[in-house]
Amino acid sequence: MSLFVYQLAMNLSASNFCVSAFFCLLSLGVHNVGSAAIVFTMQEFGGGVVLTGTGSVDLNGSGFILSEVANQLASVEPDFGIGVGYDVGTPLDLYFSPTPLGNTNPLTIGPGVAELSATSSSGDGIFIQFNDDPAGFFVFALPAGYISNSPISGTATFTGHSLSSLGVIPGTYRWDWDSDFATLTATSVPEPSGTVFLGSFAILAWIAVTRRNHRIQRRTGGQFSRLLASRSPVPADA
Repeated sequence: MSLFVYQLAMNLSASNFCVSAFFCLLSLGVHNVGSAAIVFTMQEFGGGVVLTGTGSVDLNGSGFILSEVANQLASVEPDFGIGVGYDVGTPLDLYFSPTPLGNTNPLTIGPGVAELSATSSSGDGIFIQFNDDPAGFFVFALPAGYISNSPISGTATFTGHSLSSLGVIPGTYRWDWDSDFATLTATSVPEPSGTVFLGSFAILAWIAVTRRNHRIQRRTGGQFSRLLASRSPVPADA
């Protein structure tokens, strides 16, 4: 389970959080639905998985929870949340938004239940928690001091992993909250097989030899092709 839910539980009890959330949302007043969004892309390559998150977030309609410092690298926990960009000591601001009535947000992105930290992470810290919030809210984290609708981008690399080992099912997922949304597209990029590689190499070699022969023919009046013909076996009935 991610550090965020533990930090949230230590700072606010579930009941106090609900009361605080209620009054915070009242203070926000009427808001316009934003057109911003965070787009996550998770791609599996031969050597691992790269998770990127880019876009912007409209904070209208979302409430500020608290500022925290991350105590771990960005991670993937299929039944809890995903994150990019942050490392140990990265300052982050946590926000919440009520789950819309009739919400169909996915609570998981695969059968995995273990939290796996990235091998490396860089850029802006972005985290979305799509399950297991004690007060039933959609929780997300952004860089400390984030200004609404500002562009952000972060990455996390999981060396030696595949989507399967992370417990993630390939596909497209979307989470909508009060004023914005996030999407995740998880795909596997197949490595070219040895057969395909050798076939491609053979074709390129054939093209190179053919072009060389044509150049020689133009320079020698076709003597190269006649030389090859002269070395060909003579038919027995010739």
